Amino acid sequence: MNLPINSLHFILLISTFTILLIVILYLDYKKTKILETNRLNYLLLAFNKEKLISNQLQKMPEELKSIEQNTLQKFQKIKVGILNINFSLSEIFNSK
Repeated sequence: MNLPINSLHFILLISTFTILLIVILYLDYKKTKILETNRLNYLLLAFNKEKLISNQLQKMPEELKSIEQNTLQKFQKIKVGILNINFSLSEIFNSK
């Protein structure tokens, strides 16, 4: 009669241990899932930020080209103005 009671205790001990282990592993899984979800969300935010910066940097050369063209046009106007002034002065001094 002693043997079945020991078997019953052993079965109860093993089943309790198994249930406890399952609960612990499930709670650890939930905790890990939340942490990894937070990490993925952080990485997604960082990726979106880098993508936005990349788009802004890709637009920069176009803006720089337009600024460069405007600057070149202004320099051309200044050169033409200087040549006109130089020609006018040479005409004034030559006519005397």
